[in-house]
Amino acid sequence: MMLSAHAQDGVRAGQESTGKPYTITVTLRQEYDDNIYTAPNNEQGSFKTIVSPGIVFNYPMENTLVSFSYNFGLTYYWDRPGDDFDFSHLANARVNHKFSDRFQLDARDEFRFAQQAEARSGAAIQRFLGDGFVNTFSVDGTAQWTERFSTITGYGNVIERYDSSTISMVDDQITHKVRQDFQFSVLPSTTAVASYNYETTDYTDGNFLTTRDFDRHRALVGADHYILQNWLLSGRGGAEFVLYDEQGLDDRVNPYVDVSTSWTYLPGSRVTATYNFGTNLTDDVFAGSSLGHTFKLDIKHAITPKLTAGANVSYLLQTLDRSTSLGAATNNEIDENTLYAGLNLNYAINDYLSATGGYIYSMVDSDDALREYWRNQVYIGVTAKY
Repeated sequence: MMLSAHAQDGVRAGQESTGKPYTITVTLRQEYDDNIYTAPNNEQGSFKTIVSPGIVFNYPMENTLVSFSYNFGLTYYWDRPGDDFDFSHLANARVNHKFSDRFQLDARDEFRFAQQAEARSGAAIQRFLGDGFVNTFSVDGTAQWTERFSTITGYGNVIERYDSSTISMVDDQITHKVRQDFQFSVLPSTTAVASYNYETTDYTDGNFLTTRDFDRHRALVGADHYILQNWLLSGRGGAEFVLYDEQGLDDRVNPYVDVSTSWTYLPGSRVTATYNFGTNLTDDVFAGSSLGHTFKLDIKHAITPKLTAGANVSYLLQTLDRSTSLGAATNNEIDENTLYAGLNLNYAINDYLSATGGYIYSMVDSDDALREYWRNQVYIGVTAKY
């Protein structure tokens, strides 16, 4: 769960509109998963019972907002060989401070710990990775220099660590990110943007093969435009420079495109779509990175004030350049198609209780048969909120 909270006018310090700064939730979910290890063959299926308590805390003050959320997950596998239980932790924290009407600072951190198969962030596929954690941190400073001209300066990092020495040796990593955006309001509904982004990814020193470390530079221009008051279209395009530490991997220059749109077409109903072409991290130890197209679509529709339907689709078409310098048998390209699709229904029984049900389909079709899998998940659940 991603934490997103904004201070609202007229709300006293430490209070929400409900009169308390926190919300407590408990979710009970029953699921059937026909491929719990995301294996390419000999799939292992199991019913799962998931219990997930959580808390969200918001404390808006005059110039500062402090937010925090935590979710604990306990999963019981009815038919999994070995250990029957998995545990997960997800914590989000945010501090936003407004120094003046022109300057503000926003800092966020997410810590995620999980066991067994987990959907990794970004464009990476669902893979059996074992126990480990991912920590994502970012801080952005926004400055409104004139009525029309503003800048956003940011830094972030992502740290991945795994308990298994075999996995840790090739997938432990840290990525540092620096961002500089220049924004100019051309029209009341249109903002022109020019930006520079730098990222450096360092893998663990324990890799007995060699390093997959690389740097990325992006020079982009684009715009944010409101087609309607509740319909935003954003686009960025430019060049991406990828530089590898390993001499066996070829540096490259490629185009980079990122387009997104979000439309709230009815109260409680929204469509969000994104397309991206560029470099992504990969868990394939024989490739430094991947280059590909990513499509995402998310729909939320309020059928009635109490009944909401949702659908989300993510599709990734990527190419991985394998190199013998990383231990591959030959220098060759591997093409992969990754699909994740979900449908869900949510019914608000009352202000404190809701019911949900859904279906998730995920798959990877790859030139490397060992990386392929197909997976179906069906679930129902209830959530209590106070």
